[in-house]
Amino acid sequence: MKKILSFLKDKFKNKIQIIIIILVIVLFPIIIRILECIFDFDIDANGWVGFLGSYIGSIIGAITALMVVNIEIKNSRKEKKNDEIKQLRPYLWLFVESIENNNVCGKIKNIGLNTAIFHGIETNNSPIDKQKVLYCNSALCKNDELQINRDFNLDKTEYFNFIFYDMIGNRYTQELRISKEDKTAFSLDPIFDEYHDKTFN
Repeated sequence: MKKILSFLKDKFKNKIQIIIIILVIVLFPIIIRILECIFDFDIDANGWVGFLGSYIGSIIGAITALMVVNIEIKNSRKEKKNDEIKQLRPYLWLFVESIENNNVCGKIKNIGLNTAIFHGIETNNSPIDKQKVLYCNSALCKNDELQINRDFNLDKTEYFNFIFYDMIGNRYTQELRISKEDKTAFSLDPIFDEYHDKTFN
């Protein structure tokens, strides 16, 4: 019953609509009973049981069908949103040219289909709220590159989480890892975090 009421609240945002629907469902059998008395219909107890059973069954069937359709529509919208995100999302690729001690020299290239607007970088040993945000609000267009020549504590740091937005305000986190021993780097797929407006604070 809670699921049905929750579904009705989602489907019919207006409280008046919900009240009207409930009143119609409740009052319809009563109206039939009144009409029976007025016009002297000959409906016995078995007939009423059959009518009410069919009536309640029809209501449950209709609500179930609406819930199934609603779920399918939500799933379809979600898949469409995911497809749009994949088409629009930036994709960062980390190229390491050299690693000397803890100094990393290389570049980050946006190989995605959309501009990346950086919000910051966090590492596994330094939360973003305790670390100076790097490249804040700088944009990296499609196929553009960002040069890196910076000291990192690679003895403790294993990965870097780049946090950025696309041009319509979707926020992403992408993990880029650097191996000091192998002097290599690789990038994981960007993860869609959530939708934000275009205020990068």
